[in-house]
Amino acid sequence: MSQLQMLIERLNSNLNAEQTLQMLGFNLDRVEQHGSVIRAFCPIHKDRFLRTLTIEPSQKRFRCSYSKCKGSRGGSLFELFRLAEELSEAQAAQRLADYFGIEVHGSLEDEPSLPVEEPIVIPESAAVEEKEPELELLSLPSDVESEDELAALVEDAVQGIAQDFVHSEEEIDAQAKQLDLTLSEEPPAPSVDVSDQAYQSQASESNWEVLCQAGMELFEENRYSQAESKLAEAFKVAPAEQEKAQVALVLGKCYLEGRRPNEAAVLLESVLKNGGLPGTLDKSLRKLLISVYEKKEDLAQVLSLMKDLARRHGEDPEITQKINQLEDALTPGAKTPPKAKRISFL
Repeated sequence: MSQLQMLIERLNSNLNAEQTLQMLGFNLDRVEQHGSVIRAFCPIHKDRFLRTLTIEPSQKRFRCSYSKCKGSRGGSLFELFRLAEELSEAQAAQRLADYFGIEVHGSLEDEPSLPVEEPIVIPESAAVEEKEPELELLSLPSDVESEDELAALVEDAVQGIAQDFVHSEEEIDAQAKQLDLTLSEEPPAPSVDVSDQAYQSQASESNWEVLCQAGMELFEENRYSQAESKLAEAFKVAPAEQEKAQVALVLGKCYLEGRRPNEAAVLLESVLKNGGLPGTLDKSLRKLLISVYEKKEDLAQVLSLMKDLARRHGEDPEITQKINQLEDALTPGAKTPPKAKRISFL
């Protein structure tokens, strides 16, 4: 085993999930914990909307659920660091060795990752001597006196063979029609039991990922109308409530960009009503809902939502200040509405 391979094994044993995420610039407060599994935005394909990265800390393994990501096949925490930082194995190993204070002798770049195969040499004794093929001249049969007579015999034989297969022009037409019908027939599609729950789940999740990524890319390009169309389809086929909520977070922003706050409010409230969402996702949805009601200039509802947000996720200085300002403005007899800057979570 080479020094590089031994070093990678040692680094994998030293790494843990939280440490790896911190080295990649993650704020651990914004990482979701689902039982024994961690979910986060994938740093490999630079996702900012869906937490497609899954890490199993006990196994020290990761996988990205986006099929076009280089991390879709999964791997070790070392591989996650390498792919996210866009480094070669040797470069990643050297950087992590420096981080952990592991001494490396010589240059890791000089070590081949795979053994070099020796070229195959064929001994001269095994070489095959090429020979020109010899042509044999055919002679006429003894009972045939001339080439013309031979040509006539061949023609008679060909006509006899043809008569054995096709006997009339009508038969030729019939055979041609049958051939056309045969070629035009499509082969039967392979049978799939669509009632099978595993098949439905796999197809739905795959379609959801494709629609999500297409919608997110359009959203980043500020093509909100097209993004809304893709995300609305993704919302319908989302495999679970959490996936629906992730789509709703961006779809709601599309509705706001299209100046349709009422639709955004209905969407977000329906998702939040189901409950059971991870803390970070729940907080993001509630912040977006506050921005929606600010767009609608419904200050009473904004105040109610802000108090609920503080109660569920802890007080925030900016939100606390805004709550106080809104309470003053909504007090009977208040002369002027609050002049403070509107909080936007978009």
